[in-house]
Amino acid sequence: MTGRLPLSGAGLQRRDGRDGRDGRDGRDGRDDRGSGTVLVLGLIGVVALLMVVVMALGGAAVARHRAEAAADLAALAAADAGCDRAAAVAVADGGVMAACGSLQDGSYIVRVTVPLTLAARLLPASARPSAVGVARAGLRENWRAGPIPVQGPQSGG
Repeated sequence: MTGRLPLSGAGLQRRDGRDGRDGRDGRDGRDDRGSGTVLVLGLIGVVALLMVVVMALGGAAVARHRAEAAADLAALAAADAGCDRAAAVAVADGGVMAACGSLQDGSYIVRVTVPLTLAARLLPASARPSAVGVARAGLRENWRAGPIPVQGPQSGG
């Protein structure tokens, strides 16, 4: 049978791999129906994961700004009325005063932490990360509250 083509078309295949009889591609009777659905579901999953990551990063930035603002106000309150008043101001701003202390020049340095919103909902209290704000303020004319490097006091006062 060399050089002859079969007359019935049996064994002939088209370029796309199908034999033209049953619409299947010859892979043990399986076809590709539904594979697009799986690909779309995978793509939706990736997009949803990216959205969660972006929301977490945005929440961290917001928490950092809240911590800095709470530390600024708490430092002003400490300079005016002491560390007890600063703690109350920090709590009113949604934070927790981690440290407060007076410096030799009469100014106060305050460290405030604010929990990350998304993490607060998902993690137990012992594992929740938080944003930190540190500020220094005094009652002199040329002083103002403002952020300082995070090397502030490490213990409560």
